[in-house]
Amino acid sequence: THAALRDMAGHMSEDDLRNVAAYYASLPPVASTQGKNVQLVFPYEAGQKLAAACVKCHSEDGNSKIAGIPSLAGQQPLYFVAAVQEYLHGARKIAPMHSMLNRLSKLDRENLALYFASQTPAQRAAPPNGDPAAGEPLTAACGGCHGPHGVSIAAATPTLAGQDTQ
Repeated sequence: THAALRDMAGHMSEDDLRNVAAYYASLPPVASTQGKNVQLVFPYEAGQKLAAACVKCHSEDGNSKIAGIPSLAGQQPLYFVAAVQEYLHGARKIAPMHSMLNRLSKLDRENLALYFASQTPAQRAAPPNGDPAAGEPLTAACGGCHGPHGVSIAAATPTLAGQDTQ
């Protein structure tokens, strides 16, 4: 279904396609690292260390308790990385954490996203303004992207359930 792959394959004969498949099948799936100095990277642990800088506003487990500050716990990782990129490129309003984000490498941002995605989101109390029961039927179209009841199943689409109304 990938357009570029379909275009490349469209210029090959059946024999060419079989030969390409045979070539890849003949290669070892993973290069051996036995006997080499290999430093294992654990994204969760790396993200957990980086999350210490986020605790003041987003809480230790990513469940914000401050009005207007989004919860990060359980958030979709691709969405998280995209949102950070938007802050860095000025597409989102400069926030207090902007200077902290500038210091993160791409790998750091991904590790942080995986850490927060693995945290259990906490349910917030219904806000005093607005009527959740009256709002529910109005969310039918939202569920197409943000998932049933605001819990996204798409890695690039944010979960809305449990977020602050600010």
